[in-house]
Amino acid sequence: MNVNSDRTSITVSWQTPATDGGQPLLDYTVYFKIVGSPSYSVLIDGLTANTYQATIAKNGLVLSKQYEFIVKARNSVGLSPASNVLQVYLAVTPEPATSVVIAYSANKQNIEVTWNKPTSSGDSPLTRYYIMIRSQQDQSVFTEEITGCDGTLAAVVSSATCSIPKANLALAPHNLAWGG
Repeated sequence: MNVNSDRTSITVSWQTPATDGGQPLLDYTVYFKIVGSPSYSVLIDGLTANTYQATIAKNGLVLSKQYEFIVKARNSVGLSPASNVLQVYLAVTPEPATSVVIAYSANKQNIEVTWNKPTSSGDSPLTRYYIMIRSQQDQSVFTEEITGCDGTLAAVVSSATCSIPKANLALAPHNLAWGG
C-alpha cells in the first residue's frame, strides 16, 4: 500500500492481490481508524479502483490525527484477509515565517538573520527552519545555509535567529576584466 497526504486529504493506493482465490475479484473495502482506537470502520466499500482519496469534507478526517488504513479484496466467496496496516498522519504545514530582517553584526563579520515565528505551527511543534540563500548567478537557484545558520539546531528554532559568517556569502570566485 502507498499513501499521499496533504492539508485536506489522504490518498491510499494498493496493488491488485497476487491471487484472486480462484474467483474474479469484484471490489475492495477500505477500513480506517484513528491510531489508538479499538476498531476499524468502513471508509468505503464496493470500490473497483485501486486507490481512494479520503477527505476532511467527505469522510470527516481530522487534522493532526494519525490514521491506520487496511484494505480487503472481495470475490464471490467473500473478503480476503486484511492488507498490511498503513499509518499516516494528516499533518498541517506551518504558516510561513514572516518579517525576515537581515543586518550586519556589530563587528561586521556576520550577517544576522531574524524572523517572526509562524502564527500557526500546524498543531505540532516546529522542528526546523530552512534558511535558503539565492544564487546571484542564477536567481532561481537556492541553497540551504547550514554552516552558520543550521535550521535544525534547537537554538535557531527557539530563537528564530541565526548568524551567517560573511565569508560564507563571498566564496564564489569572480574576475572583473577592465577593458582599456
